[in-house]
Amino acid sequence: MSDCHNQDPQNHPIVESEKTLSNNITPVAWAILAVVFIIIIVLAILAGLTAQQKSSAVQQKDVWDLAQQRLTAQQGNQRDLSSPSSRLAGHWEGRYYSPVDPELKIGTYRLIMSDGRVGPPIRFRVISEQSSENHLVIREYAYDPQIEALGLDTSKSDIECCISKDGQLMTRDYVFMGHRMFTVTHYIDDKTAP
Repeated sequence: MSDCHNQDPQNHPIVESEKTLSNNITPVAWAILAVVFIIIIVLAILAGLTAQQKSSAVQQKDVWDLAQQRLTAQQGNQRDLSSPSSRLAGHWEGRYYSPVDPELKIGTYRLIMSDGRVGPPIRFRVISEQSSENHLVIREYAYDPQIEALGLDTSKSDIECCISKDGQLMTRDYVFMGHRMFTVTHYIDDKTAP
């Protein structure tokens, strides 16, 4: 009976088969294995980036959805005139504004077309507000999930609003297609949707 501890390790059958395997793999085969390995790594990285971009887009959409839910819940309350952003909520000539979420500082508005139809919601974010004054700056955002998934900026232009303390009159100063625009709008009622 042979003792496996007394055998020469270089002549052991497993060591012999490893030597044969390593001797049979040519440099070309090693190069092919390396290329395959690199391709697998690149594909894994790309899959991770795509998943991360989708996750980021979903998170952004979730933030907007959460804000919209909060705003919908607030619609039953009486009109708040304490700040320009709170006075913005309601039915104005040509637009319905949702309440601005106090934490996220976002809201939506819908244009009323000349034929009476109401357009899709346009999102906006409060950029700055001077509560002691009547001034408010909002930035509109165009919703395009494909653009947002790429992490690109979907913002339009900043709109400087001045809303009277009684909440009955609003001026909007902004640039549209290279032209400075100034509009005066009157408050109609507290409806935030048609």
